[in-house]
Amino acid sequence: MAKKIKVRKFKKGDEYDVARIIRRAIQVTNKKYYSPAVIKFLCSGASAVKILKKSKERNYKVAVLGNKIVGVICLTENENRIRQFFVDPLHQGKGVGRELINFIEKEAKKLKLKYLQVHSSLFAVLFYKHFGYKKIRKLIIHKNNGPKFETILMKKAL
Repeated sequence: MAKKIKVRKFKKGDEYDVARIIRRAIQVTNKKYYSPAVIKFLCSGASAVKILKKSKERNYKVAVLGNKIVGVICLTENENRIRQFFVDPLHQGKGVGRELINFIEKEAKKLKLKYLQVHSSLFAVLFYKHFGYKKIRKLIIHKNNGPKFETILMKKAL
């Protein structure tokens, strides 16, 4: 019998697993789409210290399989925005992302949000399309003197 994926609120102590998952997902799933400089830059924002700090301001949820964290998603209500949505590469394609996106959309509806938007990596565009998100426009991101990189702004009415 397969273990069931559970989604729960982020808690102190999760930051180490979450940071590891984010870095691994960036390194593995995005290497075909972004330069090594962009990968390094994106990973630099995924330290346990930074995740814990952000968790005090953002609504993080984690996906747990057995007793292991295998994915993370974050909702910023004031921006109607999904942020830091990552699944451990070893667990991609196994329903973890589906559980996380369904959970966060239900939560957004409870908060009476009318839509959700996301800055999708080039890798994740097809995933979001599968769940009804529409491409709005291409964005060129350039922050903190890091390298420029492309994302796709996507949006879904709830």
